[in-house]
Amino acid sequence: MIRLSRSRLFLATTTLATLALTSTAAFAAGFSSRQQSATGLGFAYAGAGTSTFGLGSMFWNPANITNFQGRNSEYNFFLILPDTSLRTTSASLTNGTPFTALGIPSNNSGNVNQGTFTTASYNSFQINDRLWVGLQTGTPFGSRTKSDAGFAGSVTGTSSIVRGIAITPTLGFKATEWLSFGGGVTFQQLSVDLKGGDNRLLPAAAGVPAAARGNFVAALSPNRIKGDAYGIGWTAGVTIKPFQGTEIGLGFRSHIKHKLEGEIDFALPTGINSTLIQSNVNLPEIATFGISQKLTDKFTVTGTVQWTNWSRINVAPVTSRVTGAPVTGLGFRYRDEYFYAIGAQYQYNDQLKLRAGAAYEISPITDETRGSRLLDNDRVWLSAGIGYKWNEQLEFDIGYSHIFLRNGNVNIVGAGNPLNPAGNPAFTAFNYSGTTKGSVDIISFSLKYRFDTPAPLAAAVVKPVVKKF
Repeated sequence: MIRLSRSRLFLATTTLATLALTSTAAFAAGFSSRQQSATGLGFAYAGAGTSTFGLGSMFWNPANITNFQGRNSEYNFFLILPDTSLRTTSASLTNGTPFTALGIPSNNSGNVNQGTFTTASYNSFQINDRLWVGLQTGTPFGSRTKSDAGFAGSVTGTSSIVRGIAITPTLGFKATEWLSFGGGVTFQQLSVDLKGGDNRLLPAAAGVPAAARGNFVAALSPNRIKGDAYGIGWTAGVTIKPFQGTEIGLGFRSHIKHKLEGEIDFALPTGINSTLIQSNVNLPEIATFGISQKLTDKFTVTGTVQWTNWSRINVAPVTSRVTGAPVTGLGFRYRDEYFYAIGAQYQYNDQLKLRAGAAYEISPITDETRGSRLLDNDRVWLSAGIGYKWNEQLEFDIGYSHIFLRNGNVNIVGAGNPLNPAGNPAFTAFNYSGTTKGSVDIISFSLKYRFDTPAPLAAAVVKPVVKKF
């Protein structure tokens, strides 16, 4: 009884702690977060949806829960260290007046993406030989950015915080030894805080003295949109084991519609003007195909193909909650994201596993739609990891990835400008151009614990040799 009580207390306490620690995550394409499994990070997420990742693969394929007997928990921790910057090429008013002629600095951005810490947890409970229940918690979406003071591009945006925390109760059903199904309902909370450029710069074109415009460099009162939203979605998946040593996972996470409610602050020479606003933001669905193949008792190869429907996000109108009149819009115009990964694992001995992987990710953000806040682009992942089995109940994993971001361009201009004929929806009151570069380092750690004691393997029954003459 004492052991059971302590295990339940440990499970509840750690799950709540995981939720409390969940922070603004991100480093996947767009503002989604792929950091859901420390084991998976060591594979560059090749094999997502299969049991090779452990319970953490429930995020991509809830049917994976049926691969784990008894009562299990997994806690994942990630330290994300990006180094992304934007070098200013030109910055001016739309009439062509350079910022420097107005006494406005035209500096580079510094490191825009901020380092962050995030977590994800998974819990499973086997009811009988066919049925499992579980719980997932984590941050599927998130981003945290901030440019240096004096950055010329901060007229279009100084900082952003996007955080989506999700809780997913999960159910798994094993139909046969080779076929399992899973599903769950996702409850997601979204917080947004976007700080834009300082409106007090605008009167400069009309000859208003700088003293009346305020201190642009300090950016004491930039335009700001902030709010919260809640949404409900679903997840489903299937696990197939057609041959000995082969496992295929197919998973789907639905899109989630969020009705964002908050306020927008406009900084004017006379003070701050606040308006209550609302906006419908549809976060994208994700489809995942993962495969794991044992080549020998010690060597396993894995692969993943994934699609994220970012093109669902076009321009989200922002309207007044009082009058219903349009106020502004959140311009995204993203394309779909594709992710391809391949990995391998070597069972060095009964305790130690060595793994590595590589991936290529096609970003939903292009040179035509990239703003000054989110400097995302196509990227290459190189990853490695170690798994260590302490005993039959406790395992640890460490993963590391280095991400090479492709250089890109930012051209925030109006439609018809030769730099970006379609126009960049981020902002059109100024013309800003620059070039991006960046990389990311991610370090992860996980703890996997089985609360009940695994049953000992039954002794093999030696049958007499039957000879036929």
